[in-house]
Amino acid sequence: AKLPNQQKIVLASILINEKNGLKNIQTGEVYSIYSQACRYLGTNALTQRRVSGLISNLDMLGLITARTISKGRYGRSKEINSCIPQNINPSEIMTNSEPELQGMFNNIYKYQTRL
Repeated sequence: AKLPNQQKIVLASILINEKNGLKNIQTGEVYSIYSQACRYLGTNALTQRRVSGLISNLDMLGLITARTISKGRYGRSKEINSCIPQNINPSEIMTNSEPELQGMFNNIYKYQTRL
């Protein structure tokens, strides 16, 4: 099955964060990279709520695990990790099927710093 373009960008944002060494990625960190990637690709970025829904869809498909954690009065967030085995290179597979995504993986992003 083929993923919709926006879902590919969200998955790529998670993979880019993981390549940068992050584990248990927060929804905000994914959205930050996602919006930068959308600007780079020239597509309209979806809202943070919609991206959160796409993350849940990827979780149902088994590509990632996303568990909701509560931060008390600071709201809820999802902790996201990819479930793709180490011996598979997802960025290579994605760029082979969609060559325009190649630049997205090579782009330089501003990462959110964790407190």
